[in-house]
Amino acid sequence: MRPCVLIVDDNLELAENIAEILEDEGFDCDMADSAEHALERLASTRFSLVISDIRMDGMTGVELLREVNRKWPETPVVLMTAYARDRVLEDAHRHGAIDVLRKPVDMQALCDLVAFVGGHVSGEKHSILVVEDDDDLRENLSEVLASWMAGHEVTAVGSKAEALAAVERRKYDFAVLDVRLPDGSGLELARTFRERLAENCPTLVIMSAFPDEVGTAVRAITRSEAPVVEVLRKPFSPAALLSIMRPH
Repeated sequence: MRPCVLIVDDNLELAENIAEILEDEGFDCDMADSAEHALERLASTRFSLVISDIRMDGMTGVELLREVNRKWPETPVVLMTAYARDRVLEDAHRHGAIDVLRKPVDMQALCDLVAFVGGHVSGEKHSILVVEDDDDLRENLSEVLASWMAGHEVTAVGSKAEALAAVERRKYDFAVLDVRLPDGSGLELARTFRERLAENCPTLVIMSAFPDEVGTAVRAITRSEAPVVEVLRKPFSPAALLSIMRPH
């Protein structure tokens, strides 16, 4: 089943242009000329992704984002704007937008993003290992990632030992590690991954409520010019994690 994208913009010419390009790349597209119309379409159809302008008559794109998060939290949203202000961008990211794209939109970047979220990257599927001992957070994170990144594989474990066993069985593209684990530190686990897996080491994402305190240790783990270690402050939106994983 091909990813289906809903494009929301009161500029129908732009919406049609985006739809035409995405359809040429192998995606199905639908369009809405307002946030209100988009909510009607979302109520009757499941979409892999919503791409919406921010500044529209009536309900704004950020308001649409809030409604999508409330009613269909598994549906990711990308916003577009030609009038970006810091406050608007912060509001969009705080409410879970995967990204806010500046108009005129870089269509290749948009196609890459849609492909990644839809699990449609030239047949290649990414594998993600989540290591988190909090049962609720681990379940929520893995469910949202699996839903938002349809076609990609998410494995969730709760300890350092389980994580080491998992990487013995298969190669992962990304590993999301909590700092505090019941049988050790996520930082120790990251270091072990780097040493044991070498060039097969996944991109590492460290989760911490105190990211500044782990910064020095993270820099010690990262020994290459192109860092493969990122740090996310807990709590964070799954969109923040997805923004690290998506192509840039």
